[in-house]
Amino acid sequence: MGMGLVACFLKTYGRLERIFHTVRHAIPALSWNCGFEGETNDPLVAALRRRQAKNFIAILMVSRGVPMLLAGDEIWRTQRGNNNAWCHDNELSWFDWSLVETERDMLEFVQGMIALRRRHPSLMRNVFFTGKPVPGRDIPDIAWHGIRLNEPAWHDGTAQFLAFTISGLNSSEADLHVMLNMADVETNLPLPPLPDRDWYTVVDTSDSVTTGILPHERQQPLLRLAWCVPPHTVVIVESRVHGLDR
Repeated sequence: MGMGLVACFLKTYGRLERIFHTVRHAIPALSWNCGFEGETNDPLVAALRRRQAKNFIAILMVSRGVPMLLAGDEIWRTQRGNNNAWCHDNELSWFDWSLVETERDMLEFVQGMIALRRRHPSLMRNVFFTGKPVPGRDIPDIAWHGIRLNEPAWHDGTAQFLAFTISGLNSSEADLHVMLNMADVETNLPLPPLPDRDWYTVVDTSDSVTTGILPHERQQPLLRLAWCVPPHTVVIVESRVHGLDR
C-alpha cells in the first residue's frame, strides 16, 4: 500500500514537472521586459517600462469592478521583479517611504486616474454593460472599436488596438473614449462623433511634459475626428458640451 502511494506520487509529480516545464517556457511569450532583462540604465527601456506601468493603471481605473492595487504600485515599488516576496524580510519586500518623494510623477498619475474615476459614476456602477442606449440619450452605455469605429477585432489574435466609448449616465456626466495602442508604431484611431459635444484629451501616458494626466490649461477641443496614438500608449478623451470647457 505504501509503495503504491509512492508510485502514484512519483507519477503525479512527473506530470506536474512536465506542466511546469511547459509553463516556464511559455512565460517569456506572455511577458515582456521591454528589451532588457533586469535593472538597466538605458533611458529608453526605463521610459517604456514606466509608460507600461501607467498603461496598466489607466486600464485598471476605467474597468468595471473594484480597482485593486498592491501597496506601493502607486510609487513604482517593483520588488525588483519578484512577485512572490512574502518570505523576504529585507529591502526586497519592505516599503521604502522615500519613494513617495522620488517617484512623485507616478504617484500623481495614479492620483489623477483615481480622480477621473471618481468623477465618472458610469465607471463605478455595479452592473454589467449591455450595449443598449442609455435612458434619455441616443448612445449605448458602451461601444467597442478597433481600427474602425464599431469594428473591434475580437477574433484577431494579433490585434494590438482596442478602443471603447463609455456613455455618461445622464446629460450632465461627460462621456469617455479610451484608446489602447499596444503596437510598436503610432496609429490614427477615429473618434466617435457626438452631437453638441467636443472631445478633450485628459490622459496620455506618452506625454513626457506632464505626468500623463493633462492639466486643465493643456486640454483643448479636438478639431478632427481622429487621433494619432503613439506606440504603447493609452489615451483617454472626455466629452464636453460645445463652448463649455469644464
